[in-house]
Amino acid sequence: MDRMKTFLKYLVAFVICYSLVSFLSFCYIRTTYKTIECVTKTDEINIDIEREEATYINGIVRLKATNNTQEKIQDKYIRINFYSEENSNVGSKYIKIDELNEGESIEREIKFNFIGVQKYDITLTDTNLEVEQEDLQSDEDRGFFAITAILVLICFGAI
Repeated sequence: MDRMKTFLKYLVAFVICYSLVSFLSFCYIRTTYKTIECVTKTDEINIDIEREEATYINGIVRLKATNNTQEKIQDKYIRINFYSEENSNVGSKYIKIDELNEGESIEREIKFNFIGVQKYDITLTDTNLEVEQEDLQSDEDRGFFAITAILVLICFGAI
């Protein structure tokens, strides 16, 4: 019975420590986000920025686009170009607009993984030049080779 109580104490301590570390990590990561600046916006549609933040390696832009023209916008893209501190283009993201009638709005959230983003601009374009990136997946054989490498290192390290 004493072993079970000891085990439960360790389990509770582990859960508390895990929860605390997760919460503190979330708080730390949240404080690393800094506001980035929108340099120019397109005049063809009205764009309201709700959130624009970035860390050194990633970020998020949440926007609301409203068609303020007298005609329907169809088969267009909102292009967001991201720039570093030295004004070099570090990447672009596109939002597809299938159909946006007069006075209608769409809300989108763009997440990006570009390094050193300080500012961005927004334009309306007819083409999507974004290169699709494949999801990075681990090699199926990687686990076997990792275990083999660890065993070899342990064997040679023990000699």
